[in-house]
Amino acid sequence: MHAALDRLYKERPGGDPLPRSGSLPAWIARGRELVAAIVAEREIGSHPAERAMARRVERLLERFLADEAGRETGGFEPWLLEAAFGEYEEAERPTLELDGWGLHGAIDRVDRDPAGRAIVIDYKLSGAVTPREKFEEQAKLQLPLYLLAVGEHWGAEPVGGIYHPLRGTSVRRPRGVVSAAAAADVGDYGLYDRDVVEAEELAELLADSRRRAGEIVARMRAGDIRRDPGPRRGLRGHDACPPFCDFAPICRRDRAPEYVEDEDVEER
Repeated sequence: MHAALDRLYKERPGGDPLPRSGSLPAWIARGRELVAAIVAEREIGSHPAERAMARRVERLLERFLADEAGRETGGFEPWLLEAAFGEYEEAERPTLELDGWGLHGAIDRVDRDPAGRAIVIDYKLSGAVTPREKFEEQAKLQLPLYLLAVGEHWGAEPVGGIYHPLRGTSVRRPRGVVSAAAAADVGDYGLYDRDVVEAEELAELLADSRRRAGEIVARMRAGDIRRDPGPRRGLRGHDACPPFCDFAPICRRDRAPEYVEDEDVEER
């Protein structure tokens, strides 16, 4: 899905920088071709489950493009796609230096307006995404740190960042944080009121994310490696990590499927 969107927005089928009502059929047709090409490149599709997955991706892509075509942009257009920074060959920019440690990554998409204001868009293959008020609680630092990268490495004014759910059903509203000074201009994303903050609060969030990331890195360098945030009862059916697992401190169990433990199994 990410690869298909990256290629689509770089190609701009029909000539529009993002799908519009007149060019939507061209975007959808090219999107189908790209999904098929990527499936072939990765040598998947021989198994029925893989073919079903490819069809699912195709439908999600078509729905996303239709949503985009019906959205007012407010003058913001795709500017950076898969904007990579770090110590690898394909990176456009170097590692982002943050208080004695270096960050590398790849930003799915950055939209920019003629005034140089930018909004980071991170695609998520999920039905729901993290709201702004959960950034601290759930240690979701990716989006704020990407905003820092856009400002420091690409020279744009970061006015917001959103997580865009690609698998949402009845509700597909992005969540994140956007400056109130730009909220009316960034386009019709259907932002929640609580995801819109004053410019000072956005600046404070970025500074706090920089600080917290530094604290986590310092702790890891000292040998204290843990899963952040810690396991919480009720998180998609999970409880605490099993004490016999050596990898429990660094695994991402919130991404694992729900399961029921056998209470008769003895601990090792």
